[in-house]
Amino acid sequence: MKHVLLYYSNGTKPASLRKPILERFKTRANYRGWPIVSVGDKRVAGVEKHIKFVSDGLPMEESIFGKLVVGLSWIRRNIGEDVRVFLCDDDVIHPDRHYLQCPYVNALAYNLNFVYASKIGVFETCNRASLTNGGLSGPVNVLLDACQSKLANFDGCWEPTQGATNYRSDVPCIDLRGPWNNTWKCDVVDGQPIATNQPAAWTDERNPLVDWALEVVNGVKC
Repeated sequence: MKHVLLYYSNGTKPASLRKPILERFKTRANYRGWPIVSVGDKRVAGVEKHIKFVSDGLPMEESIFGKLVVGLSWIRRNIGEDVRVFLCDDDVIHPDRHYLQCPYVNALAYNLNFVYASKIGVFETCNRASLTNGGLSGPVNVLLDACQSKLANFDGCWEPTQGATNYRSDVPCIDLRGPWNNTWKCDVVDGQPIATNQPAAWTDERNPLVDWALEVVNGVKC
C-alpha cells in the first residue's frame, strides 16, 4: 500500500503559522518517501502536486470538502486506489506516532489524541474523545466517498464518521489555536490572556514537539 499526505489550506491563516507547519510536513514526507498533494488558494512549492482551489465566497463546508474531494480524486486518478491518505490541516502538527500507530483497516481512522497549543499555554482538547479531520486518514476510495457525501449533503457535522475506527497515538497531535480558529479561540490582548470555554491545562511532558509548537504559535503575527 502506498501512502500520501493530503495538505489542505485556504491561505487565510497567518503565513507565520502555515509555513513552518507545511515545512515539517514536507520533511516528514521526504523522510518516509511519501508524496504530498496540496489543495488550496495559494500555491505550495516543493510538493508532488499542487491543485489551486479558490474558495472565496464559498460556504465553509463547500470550501473544505470541495478541496478534499478535488485532492482525493487526483490521488486516486494519478497515484492509484491502493493508497492510504492522511489529511494534513494547515494548523495541526503530527508526531510520527500518528502514522506509525494508525490501524491499517479498510475504513476511516481517527486519532483521538490531540492537545491545543496557544499563546496562553497547552491544554487538553475540549472533549478528549472529540474527532477532528486533522487526525483523519483512510483508504483513498473510502475517504473520497465520505467527503463526497458531506459535500452533497452537509449535515452540520464536520467529521465523516460512518464505519470509522478510532485510536490514540502514544504521543498527541498538536492543534495550534489562536484568533484564526472558528471553534476554541485564544489570544493575548494587551498582555492579558483571553480564551473562550477554556479547557483543562495539559501537563504531560512526553511530547517533544510541544516546545517547537509553542515557538511557532508565539511567533504568529495576526
